[in-house]
Amino acid sequence: MEFALPGSDGFYFWWRGSFLEGNEMSKELPYFRFTAFEWLNDDISLEDYQTKGVFIDVCAYYWFKDCSITKAMLEKRFSTVMPVIELLFESGIIKFRNGDDFIEISFLNKQFDELSELRKQRQSAGSKGGKQRASKAKAKLKQNPSYKDKDKDKDKEDIYGEFYNSEIEKSNGDENYLKVVKMLHGENNLGIKLDVVLKIQYQLTYEQFKKLWYLKGKYKFSFTEIFERIQDWGNPKKRKTVYGVFLTFAQRDNPDIKLQ
Repeated sequence: MEFALPGSDGFYFWWRGSFLEGNEMSKELPYFRFTAFEWLNDDISLEDYQTKGVFIDVCAYYWFKDCSITKAMLEKRFSTVMPVIELLFESGIIKFRNGDDFIEISFLNKQFDELSELRKQRQSAGSKGGKQRASKAKAKLKQNPSYKDKDKDKDKEDIYGEFYNSEIEKSNGDENYLKVVKMLHGENNLGIKLDVVLKIQYQLTYEQFKKLWYLKGKYKFSFTEIFERIQDWGNPKKRKTVYGVFLTFAQRDNPDIKLQ
């Protein structure tokens, strides 16, 4: 197993196909997301180091097999540590799928489903794009510069929406704010729109971003890590502002941050 740390925005486990004969999906999705906060606070944190080591090996094998393995497969591959794996079943960290011998590791199932859906969407888009490419090329030859500019503005509006387009203009091209907007809309470690964040009633204004950017310089937190933790957390029903939710999460790791 090989570990990779891309900057300060997230941890990933990488499992190389040279060790095992891989499945098609595992070759296209060679890594799963590992969140340090969850690892240190979930049920697995209560186990000893041997159990944790066995669990992460099982996770890698489970991911490599497209999240579809049976207990019999575990017994064959991990025969020398099955007593440890039995403890993981007893604690509910590894579970059985309803009615059969297949196992489940919940956090990996969630990631696999999200990434598989994104893969299907990209494949579908690529197929449609191939059919339309020739006709679009001809259409572009007929466009004048002003038409192209309008078309680009329309594409931008479709991606970020009216609110963030307006705030980007207010920022006078602030690249850091634009990076955060892009990250919310898919340019992140998950490769998906952060829908949980984007569904919050009041989104992140440029003025609020500047306050958070100041705090980032002082407390050294990561925008991407915190927003992805909010995404993993689920729907913040009682929270109305992205700014407020972000501060709450940032304060968990940095108690000296004052909520404003």
